[in-house]
Amino acid sequence: SDARDTAPLYTRPADVKRRLKILGLGGLISVVAAVFLIELLFSRPRTPMIVIAPADYELPFQPQPWSHEDLEGFRELDRETLDVRAIESGWKTKDQALRQLDSQLERIIRQPHSPRSIVLYVRMHSAVDGSGVPCLVPPGASPFNSDSWLPLSDLLERFRAKGVPNSIGKLVVLDCAGVQADWGQGIVLNTFASRLSRAVATTGIPNLAVLNGAGPSEIAATSSELRHGVFGHFLKLGLAGAADSEPKIGNGDRVVTLDELHKYLVHHVDEWSRSNRNSPQQPQLIPSDPPEIEVATSLNPRA
Repeated sequence: SDARDTAPLYTRPADVKRRLKILGLGGLISVVAAVFLIELLFSRPRTPMIVIAPADYELPFQPQPWSHEDLEGFRELDRETLDVRAIESGWKTKDQALRQLDSQLERIIRQPHSPRSIVLYVRMHSAVDGSGVPCLVPPGASPFNSDSWLPLSDLLERFRAKGVPNSIGKLVVLDCAGVQADWGQGIVLNTFASRLSRAVATTGIPNLAVLNGAGPSEIAATSSELRHGVFGHFLKLGLAGAADSEPKIGNGDRVVTLDELHKYLVHHVDEWSRSNRNSPQQPQLIPSDPPEIEVATSLNPRA
């Protein structure tokens, strides 16, 4: 009789192929499980990014063009390089603003795994009160009553008040340079940017840096071609990983540091603004010797 008919079942060619397929599938599942476990145990947690971008300003305030599009751009990075927490409403007054921020900070510090850093992005109108204090102006505030404004120092102090550990890096990104002069808002010359250094130093909060979208006497550009604020557009790209991967700026280790992000933004924002608006726009970093902060990690190459 045929030798194939008398051979033991476990030595027949069809049975051997089936066993090899099962072993191969089992091996593949084991490899995938191992990679997932390593990623879960040893990867850095995504950086929480609180985005505050109220768009409901009414006259005499100027509108915040492309604010919604900037927010949507950051949302594209959610669950990729960042954990984006957006606040679009509820910022009519400074008290509402601080309550919303407190709530987000409390959720972050209650997480099982502490993040290496927290990013707070704010796009609002800015002004300086009669005492020279740089302030944020919520949509429901009066442009002529500084008591309704939110001093920047009060915003920064929430990190300390809510018990954010000193070891966690704190990056506050301000996209608040849309107006340099506006008689309707009672602004002859907005000196917000030039007063930031003192305001940040006064708080004395450890591991804190402030990245402002434009330098003193500069206006933050917007673009109908980009469909974004120029600073917001390049900020999104930098956080996605471009700041780490671009030659001569990043080192390609898939970690976007504050130094890399600042250099990337200074180069691209200023280059775009000079080429398209014939005006400089150099994002400023405060303090001049900032702490070393790992801003984001690109866990997914698609980001």
